[in-house]
Amino acid sequence: MNDDRIRTLNTIDNQIDGKCVLYIMSRDQRVADNYALLGAQKTAMALAQPLAVVFCLYSKSGNRSREHFQWMLGGLREVEMQLSALSIPFMMLIGDAKTTLTGMIHHTKPSAIYFDMNPLRGPKAFQQAIAASAPCPVYVIDTHNIVPVWTVSQKQEYAARTIRSKLGKLLPGYISEPPKLVVHPYRWPGTVKSIKTLQSMIEEVVLSIPSNGQTLSYVSGESEAHKVLNEFISKRLRAYATARNNPSDFGQSEL
Repeated sequence: MNDDRIRTLNTIDNQIDGKCVLYIMSRDQRVADNYALLGAQKTAMALAQPLAVVFCLYSKSGNRSREHFQWMLGGLREVEMQLSALSIPFMMLIGDAKTTLTGMIHHTKPSAIYFDMNPLRGPKAFQQAIAASAPCPVYVIDTHNIVPVWTVSQKQEYAARTIRSKLGKLLPGYISEPPKLVVHPYRWPGTVKSIKTLQSMIEEVVLSIPSNGQTLSYVSGESEAHKVLNEFISKRLRAYATARNNPSDFGQSEL
C-alpha cells in the first residue's frame, strides 16, 4: 500500500497492551479492494491480534429514506458473509454512533483503529472526536479514490481543467492491483451478534425512517456490482464515449 493513502488522526504511539485492531467501516462498504481493511489487517497481523470490522447503524443521517437503508443492509449482509469466510467478525452497533463506538472501544481495548475516508464535514468531525478520545493510534485511509484526494490537491478545485492535469501526472503511480486479504489467523475472543440476530432492532430503526415509496429493480451488494460492471465492459464500454450523453441510448454503466 502506498503510504500517502494513510493519515494519522492523533499523536498516540502504539498501545502495548492493546487487545485487537478495529476497522470502522462507513463509506466504503465492501471487502475486496478496500485499502482501509487491508491496512487494518496488516497491523493486526504484525501485532498477532484479532481484527474486527465495525459498522454504526443510526437513523439520523441526513435526508436518507427507508429505501436507502434497506438497500444498504442488503449489501452489508454480503459484507458480513464474506468477512466470516476470512475469520473476521462483522459487528453492527445500533444507536448514537459516538456513544456506541466509544463504549465499544472502552471494552475491546484496541491497539489501533482505522476509518475509511469521507470528505464531508460531519463524518470528518466524528472521526476526529473518536481520535481525540481513543487510547490508541487512529488512522484514516482513502480507499474511495484511485489517487488519494489529499495527494491530488491541497486546495478547493473549481474547474475540471485544472484538476485533470494534476490527476494525469499522478495516476501512473496508483494504477496497481490491491493485495488480497487473507484468512485472519487470530480469532476474535467471544461471540459476535450477527445481523440476523439483531434483525428486530434493525427493523425498529429502519421502520422509524420515512419511506419514499420507490421500488428498485436492482440488487445491492458487492458481487452484484461486479456483474453489472462486467456486463458494461463486455457490451457497452466501446460506445460509451458517444452514448453516455444520449438519453435515448442504453449507454451508461448502470453502476
